[in-house]
Amino acid sequence: MSRLLPEAPEYVSAESRGTRGQSMNVVKETRNQCKQRFRNEIKHKWIKNPLHGQYMREAHREQMHQSLTWNRLKIGGIKGKTEALITTRQDQALATKYYKSKILGISNDPKYRLCKKYNETLQHIVSGCPILAAKEYLDRHNSVASHLHWKICRHFNIPTHDKWYLHQPKPVVDTPEVTIIMNHRIITSLRKKPKR
Repeated sequence: MSRLLPEAPEYVSAESRGTRGQSMNVVKETRNQCKQRFRNEIKHKWIKNPLHGQYMREAHREQMHQSLTWNRLKIGGIKGKTEALITTRQDQALATKYYKSKILGISNDPKYRLCKKYNETLQHIVSGCPILAAKEYLDRHNSVASHLHWKICRHFNIPTHDKWYLHQPKPVVDTPEVTIIMNHRIITSLRKKPKR
């Protein structure tokens, strides 16, 4: 094996070989610093963009776990249409009154049609409207809770309907193995008013 590999020329001393290795490390560090600076510049331009920078501004303003937030882009598994819809929603680029007013400039009133109090953004419609909170959000919450109840019942072999959306959860399901409680207040040492 030693015959196949040429030896270092005699004029290249051991010190210069070490220096060459160090200089390669400096080159790699400089390259990484340039890449990071370039990424930061792109990110800064993205944030300054009035339409497509909205989600980035929101993500940094709110308390969001950054690596988990962007993890879906690394993992993949989302269809192109679904990812496009998610990105469009995040950029507030769907045709809401806020979008028409602030981005397109073709409307004067960005307020939501139902409450007429807050801007009509998707975030407000999905989770922040006081009018929708009275019924729609509660129905959505109960639907998710019903699905979870159905899954738990199926896990413990408790008889349920075949389809989760037809499942009518009982307030208490008691078996020798498990007790499943649905929509009950739980008393703890920490007092917190439920949001209903």
